[in-house]
Amino acid sequence: MGCILTNMHHTWLLPAGTCLASTASSYNSQTTTRNSDGSTSYGIFQINNRRWCSSDQVPSFNSCRISCSQLLTDDITADIECAKTIANQQSILFWPGWQANCQARELGQYIAGCEL
Repeated sequence: MGCILTNMHHTWLLPAGTCLASTASSYNSQTTTRNSDGSTSYGIFQINNRRWCSSDQVPSFNSCRISCSQLLTDDITADIECAKTIANQQSILFWPGWQANCQARELGQYIAGCEL
């Protein structure tokens, strides 16, 4: 399943982003998670609406300049661009899922067998 991400030809996703997508959403682009602070995380990378995307639910900085609903489609281009924005502004360490499941681990398994 991670090969879908590698075929997008965005080096940020190789293999760090595929690990993150696997652990955050099991590669399900329609995943939403309600958080304890009242915010919601959306899509394959579980991008939060308090800072990164806009929704009617909570005030947002909308740093990625997108609607959260754009993160819930099978076209993950917006997800990738927003994830790159987050990684550039905050680093990949921003994601709790990265720290718990991907950091300091062998990540080659996430792209093994993919044509790069």
